[in-house]
Amino acid sequence: MTPSRKTAILLLLTLGLAGCGGGGAVVDDDPPQEGGGGGGGTSPPDDSLGGTTDTAVAVRVVELANSGDLVDIVPGEFDGTTDVISLDSLELSIDSASALSEGRFYSAALEDGSSYRLVYVPTEFSEIPTTGQSVFDGAASILVTLTDAGDANGTYNGIMDARIVADFDNPTGSSLFLDNLSEATFSSAAAPTDGTMPYTPTGGESVSIIGLEDNQTGLVSGTDTSASLADFGETGISAAATASQIELEAGFAGPDASEIAGGVRIDGDEADLRIEFTGAQ
Repeated sequence: MTPSRKTAILLLLTLGLAGCGGGGAVVDDDPPQEGGGGGGGTSPPDDSLGGTTDTAVAVRVVELANSGDLVDIVPGEFDGTTDVISLDSLELSIDSASALSEGRFYSAALEDGSSYRLVYVPTEFSEIPTTGQSVFDGAASILVTLTDAGDANGTYNGIMDARIVADFDNPTGSSLFLDNLSEATFSSAAAPTDGTMPYTPTGGESVSIIGLEDNQTGLVSGTDTSASLADFGETGISAAATASQIELEAGFAGPDASEIAGGVRIDGDEADLRIEFTGAQ
């Protein structure tokens, strides 16, 4: 099961991305579902929340803080009788309209509907590969803020295709690559009163993060991680970041670790990035 580009966009929540983007970003409180989700005619898979009615299910929640200071995956518990996910400090409510990717992922809204987190059922540890490579294709919601690019300084927000490679043989061989920017907007740092405007991609925009590590339940950044950004803005601005400027955390989901979801925070010298992504084999 491979999520469509549309589905992956919805999975990526607007928690940090719309909140940081400025310019009157709109949060959708009722995202559509795909492929039956939790409430359609298709029976959800065994590891989905949509088929749960009276059993507490352990879940994981990807959090990319609104301030951009933290990327974290935290444990939670789903109560099928109330459709509420309980975390340490808050509760998230889900329903069939928030079911995505055949019910394995949920876009969970806070009670006031102001922000979302990505909720998924983690892969059983015994089903996660220990050798070989897994390749996941999906999409990413990105926010790029250029800070040393002259007239191109400002915030770029959009959707990109994502490819994630988990290399179980090489401790630092995993990677995330983004390209094909679409649905893009731009908020100029030089003219903030102009608000958010449509941005026409150059066609060459890309983000590459290499040197990621397998931590047995997902992927994380480490001392060998580096990142590069290319061809953003009309003049094709490029930038780079080193390990100390990058924080990435992702978790495996679905049977046999067939899916992945995560968040990225990069605070570089020339650009800051906030990314949320999903992928499936």
